[in-house]
Amino acid sequence: VSRLLGRLGHNADQLFSVDVFQDNPHAPKIHVTIQALRDFQTTHQVFSFGAYFSAAYEVFSTYYERALSVLDEFALHPLTRHPINKLERMFEGTLVDAGLTPPTAAVIDTLEYIRARRNALIHQHTTPAQAYVDLVTGQGVAMNVHWGATRGPLDLSVADVLPPNESETIVLLKLLRISAEALDGTVAGNLDPVRVISVKAASARSSLGRINADVLRNAVGPLRASLRLNYGLLVSEADALAALQ
Repeated sequence: VSRLLGRLGHNADQLFSVDVFQDNPHAPKIHVTIQALRDFQTTHQVFSFGAYFSAAYEVFSTYYERALSVLDEFALHPLTRHPINKLERMFEGTLVDAGLTPPTAAVIDTLEYIRARRNALIHQHTTPAQAYVDLVTGQGVAMNVHWGATRGPLDLSVADVLPPNESETIVLLKLLRISAEALDGTVAGNLDPVRVISVKAASARSSLGRINADVLRNAVGPLRASLRLNYGLLVSEADALAALQ
């Protein structure tokens, strides 16, 4: 690292990590100057409830593309990715563009708030980004009303950049979970159930090897469970058996 910084000249400490470490896939997640890296590391080594929140969002952020992959295969209409870099707005716009039913505005607004709050935390913002301010100014009151008592001490009409305390972290994780469940419902509602059942039944049948009546009956339970857990489809035993035959 020292040799690399030496080659960049005496102003290297003013450069941003994302530019200096271009080959590092994690660099875009830490957008600070080189001289601030040490403070950044020290701050993030300190235990805080915000770490739980940030880690949970990192995991959740992979949801959008995985959900769209399912819709690519089984949606009622073909999809084209909506050209916007905000994950939740890209997801919403992609469904709208395809003529599918999007998530409710409250869910998308909440997910944008969660992303903005997480970005402020990991990038150590001292003032909120303008998009964050615009969101809470325009939709904060409506989000507060929508979530009611569920939001506890969290005020969604404030563009807070401070690390969340214990109570706020619990609420943020709760809202993230509820919103994820709502997105699951949206995805399930936009699937072509006939195609899902047909494709998954054919896949299950191909893995059975020797086929007879008993083998097919034993495959009904796992197929129904998979359709329910992965696609939100409730399929009767008779329909599952018919699809396997």
